[in-house]
Amino acid sequence: MMKYIKCIFRCAMFGLLTLITNACKKDFLDAIPDRARSIPSTLADLRALLDNSSIISKLAGYGMPEMSTDDYYVNLNIWTALSRPEQKNMYTWAGDIYGNFEGIDDWNAPYQRILYCNLVLERLKAVTQPYDVQEFNDIKGSALFIRAWSFWELYNCFGALYDPSTWESELGIPLRLVSDITLPTTRSTVRETLTQIENDMKESVDLLQGLPQVKTRPSKAAALAFLSRFYLFMENYPQSEKMASESLALQSDLLDYASLSTSLNYSFGLFNKEVIFHTSMSIYAILNATRLNVSKELHALYKGDDLRKDLFFKASDGDFKYKGSYNGSAAFFTGLAVDEVWLNKAEALAQQGKLQDAIKTFKQFAKFRFKNEQDIPASKDNLLAYLRDERRRELLFRGIRWMDLKRYNRHSDTQIVLERSIDGKDYTLAPQSRRYVFPIPNEVVRITGIAQNER
Repeated sequence: MMKYIKCIFRCAMFGLLTLITNACKKDFLDAIPDRARSIPSTLADLRALLDNSSIISKLAGYGMPEMSTDDYYVNLNIWTALSRPEQKNMYTWAGDIYGNFEGIDDWNAPYQRILYCNLVLERLKAVTQPYDVQEFNDIKGSALFIRAWSFWELYNCFGALYDPSTWESELGIPLRLVSDITLPTTRSTVRETLTQIENDMKESVDLLQGLPQVKTRPSKAAALAFLSRFYLFMENYPQSEKMASESLALQSDLLDYASLSTSLNYSFGLFNKEVIFHTSMSIYAILNATRLNVSKELHALYKGDDLRKDLFFKASDGDFKYKGSYNGSAAFFTGLAVDEVWLNKAEALAQQGKLQDAIKTFKQFAKFRFKNEQDIPASKDNLLAYLRDERRRELLFRGIRWMDLKRYNRHSDTQIVLERSIDGKDYTLAPQSRRYVFPIPNEVVRITGIAQNER
């Protein structure tokens, strides 16, 4: 089994930037020893592929979006010391991000996962009886879940902004649905991209077990939680509410923040009870927890009775550092957790005008986050504004803010202008700017000829 994993890894690493291109040459494939004997043939083999956490859960994307959000800033001395120009460029929303730099994790890592998933889905068709049907279904559901999750990461970075009036013509991402990396690469439309994500994830709901044996594996609760996020982004509020409710029926317990210590270096344990599906972000220099400072505007949103204020942050020379990752370390948690699902449900209810249900849902969540009962706005507009702030307070540094900014910017009354100032220069990112969509890595465009995103 390990020989097969190494074989896949060699093929992926041979041209990871061009993983989805026709660049993997035949002579290279022919040089791989004992390929026939390395082919996985059992459910245990296929499960092992999906349990390779170094690929599946520890190379998660979201780095580029997180570098570009308004939840943090860096001081000039940190900025000057950064050696990676592409990180500076993402911080200032530059037109040309990469320059001559290649090896873009937010492109490479998801497509590497997709390769694994496609291999698993193809090999499942060759598994013969007898086998454990529940395990078969769970492996298939896991592969579909991880593929959809990876397509979502890629779309959030490289796909055109969602607009139902243009989504049939605007470009999404290359959808790799088979493991043959020699096939030509083309970009799907936004509609095709989002439909594929939805279909994969919906199919996984019917296959996965309710809760996983370990939290690095997908589950029905996780697939439903993702769909609640997905439909919130699509502004399909009835479906977002439904998926959130079904996910919470499987896993709904919240941590009691009042019972947690505020003196720890990192306030939350790995795989704590709120985590539904665990992934984490690679640590980028600019996003190092010891270097970034939490936005002063964001920090000011926390009231005096907000238990998160001392659990999420620690003071440092007049600034505030973040210590609230559900990864239990400096690495940012980017998976799915119960707190997000409660907030998805509250907003979906409010968007539909079910205000009392929305307030009730939010209060069920809020009693675990505040010392005192909260006075929740009763009007729809004010309640939605409150919930937008609450999402920002609760879900910071999880790769969610970029998605939220995109959907807020679709409407004139909720648009947000991002601003930064560094080294005496001011930078601005306007709502619905093309710079909300990152350029595809230059080497991929050069080899495949696919259209580059306009910046």
